[in-house]
Amino acid sequence: MKTRSATELLAAWETFVDGLAAGYRFDLDEWRNDVDLRQILANALAADPSIAARLQERLAAADARFAAATQRFRTCVWSTRIAIDNTWDEVTNWWYFVVPKVGNTQFLAGLQHVT
Repeated sequence: MKTRSATELLAAWETFVDGLAAGYRFDLDEWRNDVDLRQILANALAADPSIAARLQERLAAADARFAAATQRFRTCVWSTRIAIDNTWDEVTNWWYFVVPKVGNTQFLAGLQHVT
């Protein structure tokens, strides 16, 4: 499997975010995979601050669009236990603590089981 560059990861995040405005069509497992992309991107940018500085404006714009299409969730979408195990928090890893404002029935049902 080819490792994607930070620029490629950001492009994938932008594509995901742009599609989110119309509502989320997939289930909770897909959502988790989609927001994992943002964590992978954060890790890549932390590893190379020079690239992070170059991509900062694009990332901020994509994150703002993501924030506008989501709302706060009561816990980490992976679970409280996984958040603790990974030391994820609502400030640093905020993408794990939100859900789309518009989701389908299957997605919303999946959220009922997150503890």
